Amino acid sequence: MKYYLATLNVRIGEYGVDTSIRFATDKDPDEIHHQVAKTFWGKSREEDETYYFDGGQVAIEVGDRVEVSREVFNAIPNSVACIFNRG
Repeated sequence: MKYYLATLNVRIGEYGVDTSIRFATDKDPDEIHHQVAKTFWGKSREEDETYYFDGGQVAIEVGDRVEVSREVFNAIPNSVACIFNRG
């Protein structure tokens, strides 16, 4: 299992906020990062690796990602934490 801290670049109308997430996986981290972005706000429409929601009012893109140790992963509080296993 590998551990990651990552961001989602969220745009709501003219406003933007980067949302921090963390996840653990033994799968491809790029695939998981995109899956979280794609489903973060509900059902999305994808266009050039940007995921659109609510008729285009909300746009989410995959941001930065870094692999960290298990200890760091567990020490950093985060409102969004996911663990993805093969299965």
